[in-house]
Amino acid sequence: MRNAFYGLRLSQLLALPRAVRPFAAQWVIDETTAVSLAQPGRRSARLGFVVTGLTLYVLWNLTTLLGALGAEAIGDTAAWGLDAAGPAVFLALLAPMLRSRTERAVAGLAVLLGLGLLPVLPAGVPVLVAALAAPVVLWARGRRRASRGEAGRGAVTIWIAILVTAVGCYAVKLAGLLVPAGFSSGRSFGGSPRCFRWRCWPR
Repeated sequence: MRNAFYGLRLSQLLALPRAVRPFAAQWVIDETTAVSLAQPGRRSARLGFVVTGLTLYVLWNLTTLLGALGAEAIGDTAAWGLDAAGPAVFLALLAPMLRSRTERAVAGLAVLLGLGLLPVLPAGVPVLVAALAAPVVLWARGRRRASRGEAGRGAVTIWIAILVTAVGCYAVKLAGLLVPAGFSSGRSFGGSPRCFRWRCWPR
């Protein structure tokens, strides 16, 4: 879902020819979006998008091949602490984009909400709650601007729409997880009994 919003933003920023867009869509990911948005102009944004996308494409496939051929030589991957690499990369991508006080306030509140609710909510839910940081901060800024006679509620409306969409996607995933095994297919593998709607009988 987030890649769709990335595409909307990059479409305006990069302004690529229509014939190129279907191919460029394959590279609309977190890293290319972050690098492109951090650039000062359209030319450097295009260059950053292409270089980042090409580098990730080559290295991703190369390391996948190396892993398939010799992953056992790495040993216990848990000892390498690779689970911390992902968040570290995202923080490194996000840091250059926190230029204004509003952006830093959104990031700070999102971190507090996410980490604070992590021990008490199911996995995935703290991330959705942390997304509330954007409309809350924008709403507070809008109130300050309104007190000065300025208008600015459009951003809050957009973020609320994004949040509602994210909650809907999470609900669909959760509903899929709650469906019992064998409910939709009506069959099982091997010699086990065939099950449908929680009823089983021998083959």
